Amino acid sequence: MLRNKYLPIFIVFLLIINPVNGYELLDTTCSKNEHINKIKHYNYAPPLCTGLTMPLDGDTNIAVSTGLSWTRVSNATGYKLNIGTAPGANNILNGFDVGNTANYQNSNKLPENTIVFVVITPYNADGDALNCNEESFTTGPDIPPPNCTTLLTPTPGAIDIGINPLFSWQPTNTASGYLISMGTNPGNTDILNNEDVGDVTNFTHMNDLPNGTTIYVEIIPYNLAGNAFGCQDFSFTTGAVDLRPECTTLTTPIPDSQDVPVDTNLTWEKIPEAVGYIITLETLTDNIDILNRFDVGDTDIYHPPGDLPGSTTMYVTITPYNIYGETENCLVQTFSTGLEDVYPPPKFFTPNGDGINDIWIVPNPINRIKYVCIFNRYGKLLKQLNDLSEGWNGTFNGIPLAKDDYWYNIVYNDGKNTTGYFSLVR
Repeated sequence: MLRNKYLPIFIVFLLIINPVNGYELLDTTCSKNEHINKIKHYNYAPPLCTGLTMPLDGDTNIAVSTGLSWTRVSNATGYKLNIGTAPGANNILNGFDVGNTANYQNSNKLPENTIVFVVITPYNADGDALNCNEESFTTGPDIPPPNCTTLLTPTPGAIDIGINPLFSWQPTNTASGYLISMGTNPGNTDILNNEDVGDVTNFTHMNDLPNGTTIYVEIIPYNLAGNAFGCQDFSFTTGAVDLRPECTTLTTPIPDSQDVPVDTNLTWEKIPEAVGYIITLETLTDNIDILNRFDVGDTDIYHPPGDLPGSTTMYVTITPYNIYGETENCLVQTFSTGLEDVYPPPKFFTPNGDGINDIWIVPNPINRIKYVCIFNRYGKLLKQLNDLSEGWNGTFNGIPLAKDDYWYNIVYNDGKNTTGYFSLVR
C-alpha cells in the first residue's frame, strides 16, 4: 500500500471584516499538531483633502517668488500639485508629485499680477484624495527686493545723543516697509529685534536707551520680493548727561511769605521727570528739628503732622529724584509763620439767608486780634470789624455785594498783621 509521506493539512480560512481597518484573512489548522499560517492585509482609505496655509485662499498682492505650504494629512504619504492661471488649468504644474512634504518652492517665478489656481491632492497606497477644492490667490508686480537704506538721525558715529532719539532714514524706492533691530554690540538685538515699523521713514523707541552706551542699528527695507540683503549696522553713542529731574519751587506757602498760618500745608510744582520728592524742613537750629530728608513719594503736597512753630522762619529743601538719582544743589526756600494759636479765617462764605455759613467770622480764641479790615479787589475799604464776633454779612451800606474775591488785613494786638483773601459765594 502506498503511503503519502506528507501529512495532510486541513486549512480553514476565516475572513474577518473590520469596518475601520479593512479586512483580515486568517488561516487556522484543525489540530494543535498541525502548522498554523496566518496572512494579514489591511486596507486604508485614501486620505482626505487639505488646504493652503500660505498663501491663503483669496490672498492678493502675493510675491511672484512665493512658495506654497499646506496642512499635512495624517494618513497621506505624498501630495500632487496642479497649478494654473485659469480655473482647472495646469499650465504651471500638472500633477506634480512633491513627495511627503507640506511645502513647495517653485524654481520659476509665478506670472505677475495674475490669479493663480491651485489644487493640492494628498495620496497614499490606496489612492488619491477625491474631489479636492481648487484655491486661488493673486500675485503682485514682479519687482526685485529693495536696496538697503542709510540712517539719517542720529548721525552715524555721533556721540552725546539723548536716550530717546528720533530715528530717521533715507526712503528706498521699492520698499513697502522696514525692519529695525538695535543692540549694544554689533549684530545684537538686545534692545529691538526685527521690529516691523511699516512703510515709514522715522521711528521712536518706546523705552529709553541705555545712557553712555554705543548703540548699533540695522534697518532692513522689504517688499513683496523679500528683504534687502547685506545691510550694514550704523552706530552712535548716547551721552553721559545728567538725567536727574530739575529742582522744584514751593507754591504754598509762597517763598519768603510772612505770617503763614502754623497749620499750613506744603505744596510745590510737580516735575515731570521726578518719581518722588525728599523734604527737609527745619528752623535752622543746631539740629534738623522737624523733617530730615523725609521721602513723601510721588506727590506734590505734604501735610505736617502738627502745627509749625509760630513766629518762626522755616527753611525748606525739596529734592526731586528718579531712577537716575536725586537732584543736587536745590535751593533752600523760606517762609515765616505767624503767631501760634492764631487760626486762619474762612476761605469762603455763602450769605444766602439759609442760616448756614451766612457770616464771615475770623477765629480769635485767645483775643490776639485787635481788628480786621475788609477790602474789595480795588482796595476800597468795605468793613472794619472791631467786634470779631459780629462778622461780616457780605453787604456794603446795607446793599448785598456780588460774588467775588475780597481781601482782609488782620491786625494783632502786638502790631503785627496778616493779609489774605476769601470768596463770597452766592
